[in-house]
Amino acid sequence: MTNKIIKTKVKKQAPIVKKQAPISKKQEPIVKIAPKKIVPSATLTQYEKKLWNDILDNHPIDFFEPYHSHLITQYCKCLGQADELNTKLSDGVYKSVADLIAIHRLKNTMVLTASSLATRLRLTIQSNTPQSTNTNGKKNKVHAAVPRPWDEDTQD
Repeated sequence: MTNKIIKTKVKKQAPIVKKQAPISKKQEPIVKIAPKKIVPSATLTQYEKKLWNDILDNHPIDFFEPYHSHLITQYCKCLGQADELNTKLSDGVYKSVADLIAIHRLKNTMVLTASSLATRLRLTIQSNTPQSTNTNGKKNKVHAAVPRPWDEDTQD
């Protein structure tokens, strides 16, 4: 048996060149539309509208978009209801201990909901802190040289 070596010609392929999209200059819009201040909902009470205006006045006009209006409305309603419930608790307007517990739970629910909405609306400090300055507790680590209070009892 003889081994025959078969030589075949390999066609050279042209190198693959990726075509780049033509670089175009970004065109500035011809008309710039100034952002509008969001108007409060008609369902808000006078106190809730005051909260609404305080929130919008403390932020740049383009900070909130129109699609934030329902979140801001719910946030103001939660704060208003929590304030009413807090007034009821402080004035003692409840008939029994069960009413007191129910009012207290409802107030806590309103406060937690308002806190969640504030985070979604970027009103909290944590949501406004740049990532580079957020140390996540790295500066607060206890050094090994500092004795721990629970270790003092075992050294005697």
